[in-house]
Amino acid sequence: LVNLTAAVYLYRGISDLRSVEARLEQLGQFEQRISARLDTVNNGFQSRFEKLDDQLQAKFNEVNGGIARLGQSRPSIADEPMASAPEPAVAPTSSEAETPAVAENMANPGSVEMPQPRKRAAPPAPNPAYQRIQQADGKVYYRKIN
Repeated sequence: LVNLTAAVYLYRGISDLRSVEARLEQLGQFEQRISARLDTVNNGFQSRFEKLDDQLQAKFNEVNGGIARLGQSRPSIADEPMASAPEPAVAPTSSEAETPAVAENMANPGSVEMPQPRKRAAPPAPNPAYQRIQQADGKVYYRKIN
């Protein structure tokens, strides 16, 4: 009777061992499939990042080229003669100063990529009620005359 019980336990143990070995073999195959898919996904992401990096570098080069062209086409500030027109006594509000530039940009819708430099409106005549004071450091103040 003891031999029969030992044989049954031995048979069950061998059966369990075979099922565990089969599952481990399936697990190894599963690991290989997952590894292959991860490599595929990794390669896909890597190629996308390389494409995006190339596109980004191309855009940076395009922007830098545009900046260089603007720098070359624009005369330097030191070469321009200083205007001797008197400065305005009262500065215009921002909405008044932006109105001509906004109208100019609306008239030319193709200039979305490279905005044109804003043209300044002619300054208004100086207000006789204010005195212009320019200090040695270049700061300009206006004082009301009583």
